[in-house]
Order: sequence, then C-alpha cells, then structure tokens
Amino acid sequence: MFVVLSVFIIYIENNIQSIISNKFSENKSYNLSIDDVDFSLSGKFALKNFLILNKNNDSIIYSEILSVDPISLSKAIYEEDYNFRNINFIDGFVNVKYLLGSSNLNTDLKINDSLIFPSQNTFINNIELKNFKIRDDNKVIIDLFNIDIEDLEVSNNNFNLNINDINFKYGDFSISKLNSNVSYNNDTLSFNDFNLNLNNSYFNGGFNILDPFGTNDFKISRIEGLGKNLIPTSTDFQVIDHYEKVTDEESA
Repeated sequence: MFVVLSVFIIYIENNIQSIISNKFSENKSYNLSIDDVDFSLSGKFALKNFLILNKNNDSIIYSEILSVDPISLSKAIYEEDYNFRNINFIDGFVNVKYLLGSSNLNTDLKINDSLIFPSQNTFINNIELKNFKIRDDNKVIIDLFNIDIEDLEVSNNNFNLNINDINFKYGDFSISKLNSNVSYNNDTLSFNDFNLNLNNSYFNGGFNILDPFGTNDFKISRIEGLGKNLIPTSTDFQVIDHYEKVTDEESA
C-alpha cells in the first residue's frame, strides 16, 4: 500500500502542473500558471507561484505557496470531487479589480463562470490566507491581510462559511478578531453572529447586503458596539439630524 501511494504521489508531483493547467484551460474566463510542485514534509503538495489570470492576462489571485493535501487534490482532478480538507495560501495578493469585475476590459464577474461560484458543488473544511495584500490593479489597498475560514460550502450559486478570524490594517483602522457566519442566498449576503474589534472598540450583531453583485444596496439588520473610541473621528456631526440614547438591549 505504501509503495502504491508513493508511486501515485511521485506521478502527481511530476505531472500535476500540466494536469491542472489542462483542467483550467476548459474554463472560459480564467488561466492558471504554476512554476513548480513539491511534496512537503507536512504531507501536502506545495504549489509554487500559483497564479490565476483572466483571459486578458490580468493577475487575479497569486500565492507564493499554495498547499493542499494530495488526497483532496487527486479527487478533484480525477473524480471532480471538490471536497478539500485544508487549503493554505501563503504570501500573495488578491486583485479585487478583476475578481469583482470592475475592470473596463470586459472581465465582468459572471455568476455561472466565476471563481466565487464554481460550477461544481464545493466544500473546504479549512482555508487560510497568510500575509496577503488586497490590490486594486497596481494599488495596494490593504497590506498584511490574514483570514482563517472554516466549513466553506458552495452549491447552486449560494455559499455558506464561518470566519474564524480576520486581521489587517486599513489606513488608521486596525481590525482584528473579526469572526462571523457568512452566507449568500437569494441574492442576499448575510453576516450573522458578527463580532469585530476595531481600534479597541468591540462590535457585534448582524447585517445583510442586498444584491451584492448588482446594485450593492446595503441594509443594516442589527448591530451593537461596545468599548472606547466608539465614535469614529471621521464622523461628520453636521449631517446628523437626531440623537437618541438607548440601552444595550434596545440597541440590539
């Protein structure tokens, strides 16, 4: 059994670049580039310089190292079974300009052919991004972005996931300990059991974003904030018409 497994791993390691590239070539919107593949001591395949591009060769997602367990990867390649144990992205970037379709190069996000909604049902037990940058084309919006996600499930153009933690800095804002259940269903993106530490102020609650891939209407369902520095320094008090003091129970 060990010999068979070793031969299989060696075969996958030597041929995985062409196998994955051929699979991705079937996609109408994206291309894939991988420089090298190693089998690490942790028992995972390490895909080096993993890069997803659109058909105009705009970089969308890049990771210096992408690690994935060999069993999940082989099932995805040969059986189209997209159930993964762990996927780790280390040192890279996400380009939101092309991921979210705001480019003027006709790379608009299409629900039926997208990275967010794959055509097959997908489940990932754990996915992690470490030391990432969030870019808008060549402009870095967020540096050192880290996120840990569990139980990501995508099915029939809907998804559900649990965010264990997000931490990053954006301008004067330091965000940490962000965790929430996130779901997308019936054109509504929902954040439930939402918790956030923003500049040492703590917020919890929930909210919905209606039609997030369309008009981006935003509707608050329920949110509560606790802690010091509760009022952001950017607040323009001249545009506020009315103040009303409420208890913690009433605000929820």
